[in-house]
Amino acid sequence: MCHTLVDVPTNGTQDFSAGERCLLCAESSRVQGVPWLLLNGYCIDRYICHARRSTSTNPRLHGVSCLCTDGHCHRCVREVSGDTCLICRDGFYLLNGNCLESCPRHLASVGLSQWRRRCLQPFTCRMTSSRTGIIEGANVSYGCRCPDQHCGQCHFAAGTNGSSCLQCRNRMYLHRGQCIPSCADTGLAAYAPARRGRQCREPFVCAYGYDRGGNPCRCSSAIGYSNSCTNCTIDLDGQHCTLCNQYRYLNTRSQICKRRCQSTYKWAAREPNSLTQTGYQCCLTCTIHHIADMRRCRQVEFANTSNVHKDGIFWTTNALGNVAYVSCSCQPFAHVC
Repeated sequence: MCHTLVDVPTNGTQDFSAGERCLLCAESSRVQGVPWLLLNGYCIDRYICHARRSTSTNPRLHGVSCLCTDGHCHRCVREVSGDTCLICRDGFYLLNGNCLESCPRHLASVGLSQWRRRCLQPFTCRMTSSRTGIIEGANVSYGCRCPDQHCGQCHFAAGTNGSSCLQCRNRMYLHRGQCIPSCADTGLAAYAPARRGRQCREPFVCAYGYDRGGNPCRCSSAIGYSNSCTNCTIDLDGQHCTLCNQYRYLNTRSQICKRRCQSTYKWAAREPNSLTQTGYQCCLTCTIHHIADMRRCRQVEFANTSNVHKDGIFWTTNALGNVAYVSCSCQPFAHVC
């Protein structure tokens, strides 16, 4: 309350007549247990000072010049008990309502610009756009950002600022926590499943979505469109498909999954790996019982068993509308050209 004018507050402030202003609020005095601060000639219980301007909802106080106690604080809550900083500037870090020049060693340093830096417990940051990300496992109103623009997921360890990358993006390769454009000088294989998640690593085999260590992996769409390559090897010479799914054929020369084989290749079938959990396909041993040609037989010889009767007969019609059927001997398949 004001020492000299009015002792009873109205609507959260001392309401003075026109031209009158309070010069000093009594910090030791209390009205209903609330202390008062002096702002532009008014006694007020608390207010927020942002960019050296008050954000009070009172039109007489909104935009009034103010200062946070800490000169490195950009936004603070001002109370008689002291300031609580909300946003720091000048490259200082926010911790427990105070601005620090650097974070304690047991905390991570978060922030790249001169504003809004924080000291936080170690965490993982996952980028959701080119400039912003989310703190995994935390329900907070603020986000994070990896220092490397090519890093899509990084770890903010104690005493660091997120310099350890976990997953790269933009066709960059992860090598020793950093994103590099190529694995050429590393002596490692270039694992490139997509635009994100590329790595420089020891040669390995990816079989049915996992490597030998049980870690998830994926064969590149460059050797199998739409994830059609189920098994592949990744070595210093690149990626090579060794097994395609039931919708593609493996070209043994290019080691790439194809939708169909060229006429210069022969159709064949071979036993798959014992881990294959696919169905059956009809092979070349076809017997034509009615109007049909060998081309027609080829079109159905690899038809999935969902289209084949239990007795091994595939029913179809020719261009003349006559009913024809092809009986096939079926076996576990692996498409090869």
